[in-house]
Amino acid sequence: MEIALPHVVVRVCGPGVGSDLVAALTVHPVEVTEARDTSEMHRVSAGRPAILIVVVDPPAPHRIVSETWADFPGVPILIVSDSAEPFASDGAVAGSVLTAIRSGQPLPDICWHVLEAVSRAARLPGITEHPLGPDLIEVDQRGIVIAGESSAGGAFSGGFHIRPGDSLLPLIEPLEQPMIARMLERAHASEPQFCTVRLLGGHGHGRGHTVAIAVRSANPGRVAVLVQPLIFGGPIVGRHVNDRDPITGLLNRWAVSRALEELEKKEPPVGQAAVILVTLDGFADIGSYIGHRQTDVVLLSVASVMSQVFPYPALTSRLMGDSFLAYVTNADNDELLRRAERMLGLLGKIEVPGFEPRFTLRASVGVASVTDGDHDLALRLAEAAVGEARMAGGNRVVVAGSAEFTGAQTRELTRSMDLGSWEVWLQPVVRDRDGRAEFHEALARFSTGDRHLASRADLFMAGRADGLLERFDRMMLQRAVEMLAAHPQARLSVNVSFETFISKSFPGSFLEIIRRVPDGGRRIILEIASRCMAVPDAVVRPRLESLAAAGVAVALDDFGSGICRLRYLTQWPLAMVKLDQLVTGYVDDDPLQREFVRTVVSLCRARGITTVAEYTRRPDQLARLVEDGVDLFQGELFGMPRPAAEALAAAAPVVTRAAASRSES
Repeated sequence: MEIALPHVVVRVCGPGVGSDLVAALTVHPVEVTEARDTSEMHRVSAGRPAILIVVVDPPAPHRIVSETWADFPGVPILIVSDSAEPFASDGAVAGSVLTAIRSGQPLPDICWHVLEAVSRAARLPGITEHPLGPDLIEVDQRGIVIAGESSAGGAFSGGFHIRPGDSLLPLIEPLEQPMIARMLERAHASEPQFCTVRLLGGHGHGRGHTVAIAVRSANPGRVAVLVQPLIFGGPIVGRHVNDRDPITGLLNRWAVSRALEELEKKEPPVGQAAVILVTLDGFADIGSYIGHRQTDVVLLSVASVMSQVFPYPALTSRLMGDSFLAYVTNADNDELLRRAERMLGLLGKIEVPGFEPRFTLRASVGVASVTDGDHDLALRLAEAAVGEARMAGGNRVVVAGSAEFTGAQTRELTRSMDLGSWEVWLQPVVRDRDGRAEFHEALARFSTGDRHLASRADLFMAGRADGLLERFDRMMLQRAVEMLAAHPQARLSVNVSFETFISKSFPGSFLEIIRRVPDGGRRIILEIASRCMAVPDAVVRPRLESLAAAGVAVALDDFGSGICRLRYLTQWPLAMVKLDQLVTGYVDDDPLQREFVRTVVSLCRARGITTVAEYTRRPDQLARLVEDGVDLFQGELFGMPRPAAEALAAAAPVVTRAAASRSES
């Protein structure tokens, strides 16, 4: 008997909630397929029989239900419609089950009804495969089980046993128990709630594993809980559960990263490929004002616009928070610019609730062409273009590949390097227990006329396009060594660009500079982007081994963004791993991101590698990262970059706002 995720076929009968429901269901642990007519339903069910058919807004409900009964005898049907036409059971095939719900209710409620119907269908006789849940349990608001049904022969969700009178909470990872307890308490005052947690197993039976949990108010004093196992790998047929963003239904950044990695292994696509990066202007402030639920509604609307402007076969993704991405092939810059401008117009029509007068949603958009199959570079160029758009006032599109953009940035970078009109600023990297800086990261700030002290990222494209980055990296290291000579107790980290890393002169030219200061190998940390690890081993190995032999610590930077693989942590001699903001920034509200942090920390500890959480901004975020075992922290909570003279002259330890509040209490 095949173990498989339940296959749900959604028949969409026209515009409306149907396509939105399909997108929403893709983030849940079911295999969902959209069909437009009976022939398409037969085609998608040929290989994987449907365990449930959902018919959305049928124009003639009675006729379509009768046809579905005749074509798919015994398969339960869920009608989602606000039609006043009764759904008569005349003509029903023996054993068929028909349920009807309103289509006007919120999408989370409709998703709950679908999952609940799947749970019932999984226990019907005659199914040809073993669908992996979901299991339906009723508990009280304390988590004590009142009743339960299981599709697994008495064992819930892949092996653990639970009976009426047992408590659900002790079966959950201790760190996740408070979250589930709050969900149970709020169940009677909110929409259905969904999350992912880690189970420990019950009464010594079964192994711990990750499950999706859905919670909704049931009878008075009762809470309905759906438990669905999530299996990462193994003999599971269906969509990988970690492919979709849980709010918007778009691909998440992990799935996009995997897709782009696969594309790099294939022949270049026909026509031009491009990356479009979209960042909502000022959305963090909006979210704090309107609350999480309304924020999710706005993000869903943005996702709908993205899918409308960049339809299949384009890849659309929510990278993090307020950042979205589209990967498009076979489109020139003029067409992409027209699409991006259209997208800005549609975003401006999205209603942001809670604002009077009406608030207009704005976005900064960067477009970058993919050259030589280098998607990671294209993404970084798009980020630089977004920065240009923001500096120009936002709500506009900047094409990174344009001659005007490239030429202006190249001239600015060359002028800054020739005149030395740039500064080194330092940002502390600290331990939470005392707030003292373990070392400082050296960051370049360029004086560029009316845009004083632009960051190095703003000029990245110019350096790459004109071959200037290797020269600049050596200049940066030289200044760092001069600082170390003047401050014997200091320790600094310096970034190494991809272009420098693969150059023939690296690391020899760098080691020559480092040796000019006493104990330079111990006091300099070289931060190397994860992308550098993706080049052939014959390039990576001799460079890292030479640095290790010289006693120079290597930090793997921006881990968790772009191309990153866990094998890098075991394959190469690394001293440090710096977790990117895409991971640390949302670790407090994304269980999967947090599980990734824990995995990385555990692996690094086993290898003696120090972990650093970049972009640590809030005390609650810091507390969770400390719980997860991260060693060092960097971000505005501990201090923003400031001129090197100020940073190195500060003899007192860096004190965080969190530490200050603890001392006051």
